[in-house]
Amino acid sequence: MKERTTLDHDLKHTTFSSLILIDTDGVEAREMVDFLESFAERFSYTLYHIRLGCYLLRDHDPFPNHARFESELEILLSESSESLTLGISLERQDALEKAEKALTFAKRHGRRMIAYSRMIENALMAQADTL
Repeated sequence: MKERTTLDHDLKHTTFSSLILIDTDGVEAREMVDFLESFAERFSYTLYHIRLGCYLLRDHDPFPNHARFESELEILLSESSESLTLGISLERQDALEKAEKALTFAKRHGRRMIAYSRMIENALMAQADTL
């Protein structure tokens, strides 16, 4: 429930100009890709794709190659002056804790990012209707 409240607040108080999507393998990730593409198209957002293999949908550490993740993300952030939103398809609750690394990184660079899992995807869809 905490995630839903945070997401609702961010959606109501953030003007999104871009979405960043970490595009992973698997059916769950494909559904998230489709959803975010539809969301971006509906609100005329720019959608960035970062391909990092299957990093997020495995049973082990979802950021096994975090240095590469930070490197690619830093390049993208340095090339953009827009606010950025990070959508991560995560199956496991503990993966949300790992996503804090990405959020901390974004804050250091003055960018707004939201990491979310399938369990709060419905909250995002519901809010999209009110934007």
